Amino acid sequence: MDEAMDRLQPLLVTREIGVVVSEAGSGKTTLLDVFLSKVEGSRYRVIPISIPQARPRDLYRSIAASLGVNTSWFGADALKVVDLLTYSYLESNRPNLLVIDEAHILTPTCLNELRLLTNATGKHEAVVTLMLLGQPALPTILKLPALIPLAQRIPHSGQTHGFHRDGSILPPDRTFL
Repeated sequence: MDEAMDRLQPLLVTREIGVVVSEAGSGKTTLLDVFLSKVEGSRYRVIPISIPQARPRDLYRSIAASLGVNTSWFGADALKVVDLLTYSYLESNRPNLLVIDEAHILTPTCLNELRLLTNATGKHEAVVTLMLLGQPALPTILKLPALIPLAQRIPHSGQTHGFHRDGSILPPDRTFL
């Protein structure tokens, strides 16, 4: 798990896009929990999305809700969410870490919208770092022609092996919990 943690750590500095891929039940969420427990809440604003949405509007509502916005009246669109992320960054002086578990469920349209969100800047710096966690279908989805611009912006990616909840690695023949 230490190797996986060492590979995720640069994301916080570079504010780029990271992808973690592993089979179902092999410990991605455990890795995420351990990683987020080590992220200083005073330095980063973590925006977790554990149930990704299929439509961009619903995805924007999920992000807005994670930022504390009452989404019953919030007309979610890209510009409003960019404004929220930028305001969050400028107000708190903490970069946003947008973490999406089960990212293989996202549609190509939603993945492209997330790429566009990573373009937002404040103080000449990216206001959001994106981390996608998903099953082995995710790299295949990212190879679609429409997603090439996103795939080109992913310098940090890796496949994890299975983990026990205590952080120890499962034997290679037992990759599922």
